[in-house]
Amino acid sequence: MLRDNPKSAFPAHLRGESLTFHEADIYSTLKINETLFEEEPLLREVLDLLTWSGSAPMSLSLLCASLGQDKPSGLYGALSLGVALRILQQPDGERYAIHRLVREVRREDVPLETRRDWVECCGLRLGDWFEAHRQDFRDLPVFEAGLDHLEAWRHNAERLGFTLLEVRMIWLQAYPAYHWGRYGDAKRGIERALALYDQSAQKDAALQAHLLNDLATVTSRMGNNKVALKLVEQALVIRRELYGEDHSDTAMSLANLAMQYSKLSKHDKALELGQQALVIQRKLFGDEHPDTARSLAYVASYLSKLGEHDKALELGQQALVLSHSCNVG
Repeated sequence: MLRDNPKSAFPAHLRGESLTFHEADIYSTLKINETLFEEEPLLREVLDLLTWSGSAPMSLSLLCASLGQDKPSGLYGALSLGVALRILQQPDGERYAIHRLVREVRREDVPLETRRDWVECCGLRLGDWFEAHRQDFRDLPVFEAGLDHLEAWRHNAERLGFTLLEVRMIWLQAYPAYHWGRYGDAKRGIERALALYDQSAQKDAALQAHLLNDLATVTSRMGNNKVALKLVEQALVIRRELYGEDHSDTAMSLANLAMQYSKLSKHDKALELGQQALVIQRKLFGDEHPDTARSLAYVASYLSKLGEHDKALELGQQALVLSHSCNVG
C-alpha cells in the first residue's frame, strides 16, 4: 500500500481517541511543516535527496557531494534539526537516513517529475562522487556502502528518461565486482551500459571512452587480449580527439594499450607506447605521482622482456622509490 498509494495506507477515517487530541490522520501528521524550512532551508534539500535515494543510511561525504556542499559544516544545522525532530535517523556520526514513513509521504507530496532539473543536477553530482572513488581498492568499503543510492538514482534517471545518466550509474555499479575479481559480472554490467549508450540519441564521448576502456580491462582479465586490444584502441582514438595528447585519460589509454601489446608478446610496441604514456604523465604530474610510478614500473617490465635487464633494474628501482613516496600499493 505504501508503494502503490501512500494515502490509502494512512486513511483519514481511522481515528482513535487520543489523550492529547492529536490528529489521527497519520498521512497529514507525517507531512513536514513548512515553517521548519524557514529556520533551516537546507533541511528541505537533505530530505528531498534522502527521499529519492536508497533506504540505506547515506554517508555525510556523499550527502555533501550530492547537494553541492564543499564542507560538512554547511549541513550540520539542517542535520541536527532533522535528528532532533526524529525526521532523520543517525545510526552513527557519519551516516543519515530519513524516517521510512516520512520518506513515503514526501514521495507522494514531491513528485519526481516536477523536479527534472533538480534530479539531473543531484544525479550528476552523486555520479561524480562515485566516479572519484571507483578506482582505488581502499575506497571499496565506502563505495559499496553507497550502492543502494547509486541504484536508486539509476532508477530515477530511467524514470525520467535521462539515458546518459542511467548509463553512467550502470557503469559505476560494475566496479565492486571488478575489484573483487568477479570479472564476468563486471563485464556484463559494462556491456549493459554500453548497449544502452548505443541506443541513446544523445552522446557523451568521454563516457563512451570510459566504457570501452573498462570493457577492455575486464575482457583482458578474462584472457581475450585480442578483443581487449581493439577496445583500447577505440578508447584511445576517442580520447585523442577529445583531449589531445597532453591529458591523463590519453596517457591512461596509451598505458593500457601498451599492456595489451605486451600480453600479445609485442614488447617493442609495448615499450614505445609505455614510454609515450610516461612522458605525458611526467609532464602532467611530475615524478612523485602514483600514475607516473606505475608507468615507470610497466616500462621497466617491457625492457626486461626485451632483455635489457640493466635498464629495467634501474627503472624498477626508481619506480619502487616513487611508489613508497606516493604511498602506492
